[in-house]
Amino acid sequence: ASTGVIVANSDFKITGEPKLYQDRKTDSGTSIQRAFCGSCGSPIYTASPTMPGVQIFKLGLFDQIPKPSMELYCRERPSWDKAIPDTIQFE
Repeated sequence: ASTGVIVANSDFKITGEPKLYQDRKTDSGTSIQRAFCGSCGSPIYTASPTMPGVQIFKLGLFDQIPKPSMELYCRERPSWDKAIPDTIQFE
């Protein structure tokens, strides 16, 4: 599982040089870019050509986490993991 926040390219600045990886083994078949810290290897963001102008940042990077507005891959949710109230659910 992964929790992320969608951020416009104009709303963030990355310092340092992240390591980039092209992930071609995606459910959609669309290659996506994944960025990792060049020092420690922690995941930073995912970029998809299907979502131009934004990056999906990993929420583990932040001290404060916003309330989720949607959930993806809900059909694969484990039975012990419940839906988040008041979010849009996508199978």
